[in-house]
Amino acid sequence: MQTRAIIGLGNPGRQYQNTRHNCGFRFVARLASHCQVSLKLNPRLQCHLARTRINEVALWLIQPVTYVNQSGSAFRLFTNYYEIDPKNTIVVHDELDLPTGVVRLKSKGGSGGHKGITNIIQHCGTGEFLRIRIGIGRPPTNAAKVPYVLSVPPQSEQALIDDAISDTLMSLDDILKGKLEIAMNRLHSRPSGNEKEPAAEPNH
Repeated sequence: MQTRAIIGLGNPGRQYQNTRHNCGFRFVARLASHCQVSLKLNPRLQCHLARTRINEVALWLIQPVTYVNQSGSAFRLFTNYYEIDPKNTIVVHDELDLPTGVVRLKSKGGSGGHKGITNIIQHCGTGEFLRIRIGIGRPPTNAAKVPYVLSVPPQSEQALIDDAISDTLMSLDDILKGKLEIAMNRLHSRPSGNEKEPAAEPNH
C-alpha cells in the first residue's frame, strides 16, 4: 500500500492554537500524540511533520507553517519532495458551511470557498484529494468571517469540535484503507451533540 499523508490546516503560533480555523492542526496534533510521534520542523518543506504507521498504512502527518491561506506552498513542496500523489493525501480543515461539530468527507472537487483549499488546488493543479471537513458554524448575521474563524469558540463549541475529531479518528483506519462509504455512513450519521460516549482512538 502506498504511503499516505494527512495535512491539517491551521495558523502557526500560540495565539491561534485553539481558534476555529485550527481544527486541522488540532486533528494532526491529536493523532501524533496518540501514535507517540513528535512533529518536527522542516524549514525547507515549510511544515512540521512526523512519520508513523496505522496498522499496515505508512503515514505522514503534516502541519504547514505557512498561514492557512498559503497552505498550497507547503503542500506542493512536501508532495513533490516525497513523490506523493495528491490523491494519496487527506486535508483536514474547518468548514463554515457545516454546523459546529458536524463532519463531512469530500473525495474531490472545488474549494467551496475555503481559501486554504483554494490555494492547495492552485499549487498542485488538481482538486482530487480527500478532505475531512470539520464544521465550525457561521458567525452571527452581519458579523465578519475573519474575526470569527480566528477567535476561540466557547467551551460548549470546543467540546463539539473535540468530539468530531475523536469520532473521525475512530474512522481513520477505514478512511486510509479507502473504505470511504463505511466511514461516510458512520460520520455523516453521527449525532452532533454533547451527549455521547467518549470515543477511543485508532490502533497503530
